[in-house]
Amino acid sequence: MILSLLYPNLKFGQIKFHQDHIQPASLFTDAKLRKNNIPEDKWKNWQEMKDQLPNLQLMEGDENKSKSATLFKEWLEGTDSNNTSNVGDIDKFKIDNYIPEDIDLGLENFEEFYTERMKILKDKIVNVLDVKTPEKKEYT
Repeated sequence: MILSLLYPNLKFGQIKFHQDHIQPASLFTDAKLRKNNIPEDKWKNWQEMKDQLPNLQLMEGDENKSKSATLFKEWLEGTDSNNTSNVGDIDKFKIDNYIPEDIDLGLENFEEFYTERMKILKDKIVNVLDVKTPEKKEYT
């Protein structure tokens, strides 16, 4: 439900969309985290974070299948089997999918990515729902 609020221009009735893990869920096993040199003290927290909103996006079904378990940074900058870019316009993709700017998108920076994307999503959701934040009261 929340993801549909973030992607109001998608044609849900015409195209099959999948909930995609930006950093693939399969990368958060102990073995894969070890292989990617992620410090062990981060594993439990990251394994909980992987299924939370900041690591999720809506993606066309075929596109999500092609992305599969590929590291996000590699998929974003990579090409398919026909040597065609996975993403035609990376800057537009980042804007459309609330991907933070100026953050290395490698798995080793997952925490920073997660925190920054959470801020972006929170601002967007507050805007979409037209939530009014209370003014700060000064106490004397």
